[in-house]
Amino acid sequence: MESGEAGRCAKQVADVSNSLAMQYLQQDSFAAALLLLKKAEALAGRHKALLAITLNNLACYYRRRAQPKEALRYLLRALEIESKCREPHKPADTHLNACAVQSQLGRHQQAMQHCKAALQLLQLELGREICRGTLNLTLTLTLTLTLTLTLTLTLTLTLTLTLTLTLTLTRHAHRRGLAQRQLRSAAARPDGGAGDRRP
Repeated sequence: MESGEAGRCAKQVADVSNSLAMQYLQQDSFAAALLLLKKAEALAGRHKALLAITLNNLACYYRRRAQPKEALRYLLRALEIESKCREPHKPADTHLNACAVQSQLGRHQQAMQHCKAALQLLQLELGREICRGTLNLTLTLTLTLTLTLTLTLTLTLTLTLTLTLTLTLTRHAHRRGLAQRQLRSAAARPDGGAGDRRP
């Protein structure tokens, strides 16, 4: 019981450390940010999704410090951990960050691979949100804000995501319209619509 409580406390402290570190990073307080991120990394322990978030944040730190190779090292570790998580936290963001770093290093082919992986993950996430009826538009904003590549690549990615979202929403709207027509048809039948129900 004590071990479980200690694990929950460590996770909470790691969460707070991550949040504070990113605030310090935005204020260019690099020493404080790195200290908190290292503490979060040590506390994350067996919480794999949280560890991947921390590694992603460390990569952001090293990008800001103009150390793209070190940033990429943390991102690749984060991707490896996320591949083994049942419910990773926004893995598309990790691929987008890796895409930007690879492009910064002049490795445009690898950058494109991460970019495609991110788009596939975003498409899956959008599909799940639409099925739940709770579309999360934060994903679109994340893609636009995170990617800092060449103008041509940015435009291509934005267009691809927009088309995917439009097509998915159209299919969803078609199913909803079909269901509404079936309900109206059933209500208009003399027997009140209590016909043969098929699973």
